[in-house]
Amino acid sequence: SLKERFLKMTGNTKVWRAPLAGLASLAMIATMGVAAGTAAAATPSELTLNAGSYGKFADDKTSITLKDSNASTEQFENLYSTVPSSTRQFTGWYTTPDGTAGEAVNPDAKDLAGKTLYAHYTTNGKVTFNALGNDSKLTVNFRTVGESGDVITVPLASGDKLASWEVPYQTDTVNEDKLYQWYNDAQGGDLATPAGATAGAQYWLFASNAKPVVVSYDTTNATGDDFASELKSYRVDRSDDLTKPAGYKYSDGTIADWQVVYGDGSKAGQPVTLSDYNKDGAPSDVTKVTVKAVSGTNSAVKVEFNNYAQSGAPKFLFIVSGTSVNDNKRFTAPSDTNDYTFDGFFADSKHEDAANLNAKLRRDVQYYGKWTAKASSVKLTFDPNYDGSAAPTEVKATTDTKYGDVSAPKADARKGYQFQGWNTQADGQGKYLVTKAQYENASAADKADMLNPEAKVSGDQNFYAIYLTDEQVAANEYTKTASKVEVKGFAGATKDDTRFTDASFAEYKKVVEGLKTSKLPPSTTADQKYTAEAQETLAAAQKKLVQKA
Repeated sequence: SLKERFLKMTGNTKVWRAPLAGLASLAMIATMGVAAGTAAAATPSELTLNAGSYGKFADDKTSITLKDSNASTEQFENLYSTVPSSTRQFTGWYTTPDGTAGEAVNPDAKDLAGKTLYAHYTTNGKVTFNALGNDSKLTVNFRTVGESGDVITVPLASGDKLASWEVPYQTDTVNEDKLYQWYNDAQGGDLATPAGATAGAQYWLFASNAKPVVVSYDTTNATGDDFASELKSYRVDRSDDLTKPAGYKYSDGTIADWQVVYGDGSKAGQPVTLSDYNKDGAPSDVTKVTVKAVSGTNSAVKVEFNNYAQSGAPKFLFIVSGTSVNDNKRFTAPSDTNDYTFDGFFADSKHEDAANLNAKLRRDVQYYGKWTAKASSVKLTFDPNYDGSAAPTEVKATTDTKYGDVSAPKADARKGYQFQGWNTQADGQGKYLVTKAQYENASAADKADMLNPEAKVSGDQNFYAIYLTDEQVAANEYTKTASKVEVKGFAGATKDDTRFTDASFAEYKKVVEGLKTSKLPPSTTADQKYTAEAQETLAAAQKKLVQKA
């Protein structure tokens, strides 16, 4: 029964694959713009699921990261087996928050990586499908509920629209001798298109009287692009039109044309143009046809989109020579992900010349997608870095924050110590956080120990307060001053130099400490004159140093 099948599917005892189309529009759906072929799995192969206001995941989480259960495909096969708990009826995963109109995301979609999907719920909204005793002929998705023997309901929130993949569809799409379709009245009425329906809609299932025609495709000498129609065998009423597939290039370099070849009956093997078939319909003794790709009259141009996704293989599009990308409605530009913003396509890999997608193309071209990482919140931790200190201070920033704009906390005042700065390592051997002015005024050697204030914070980071004792600071300053004035033939003296007598070294110290270090090394003519005089003064003082016996 329908109820038993539902229980089996929701109990995960059956591998569920999403329906490809609604019954009422099989001919249309079979040729709609779905990417053909299988490409390499997108990275990162994860997305964010938001349970919204009415649901929770395990551990009361309202949001989780879902990793693709099958890295070899671009789809998230585990998407609809991951459902939040709620007192309301879950209706599906959407690209917009609950309360915002939309259609449930198809689990076979190949562009979900990196995005956020939102759960939608309803109290009692639904679309009802009356199978009229033919429920055994139908395949339903795992969220469909059987209320009675042959009534199928799909939960749907007010304002949302039913997606085509949610419509129950005929299980046997090739061998069944009847074509089952949805109608808008219990007595039949008009043929209906359930896709796009809103909550409260009802449909009834009837079979056509005439034997349906099975449609298949032959693309032996044609290649489909990444936006081409997906071609699968299906059935139509013999009076239904066949839609021309799009996105295929024939082996001779033209955009493929299509003809219909009768598969049986008195005209078996005979071809007819697609337009003639649609005008006359299938002969009464024909039950199968093949739509075959043949050489066309228009030259094909190949447009390759590098970085169509933030990562992964390029996608390509075949268009008629002399037309533009935007002339081809099959093409859809990428959308932003959770972590990246799509900035458009460019004609060069350096993203300097924006691509004109309205340009009429007559040769193959390559375009390059540009993606910009979105700013995310980061935590900067400032540790006083000494025993007995207060707890570290946390400062909020984003990945758009420049190091020069970080608001570092004021360092603790410590008796007998002088604060040197915030360093990326606790031993002071990393890089210091400095302002733009400090960086610009520093020597090349000192800049090597500093974070560039124009660089952006890349993630969570720790900074440590670095202190020196008063004695260490004095010794460092003395050494800097003395070393800035060079006297030929003399290696210089340090504050703790023990080669000289205390008295002579004390006099030498006075001379060194009297020098104006701001003028050393010289940068102006006046500074050069001062430095020359300072060298003479220091040389004279050095001559008075008395070495110990």
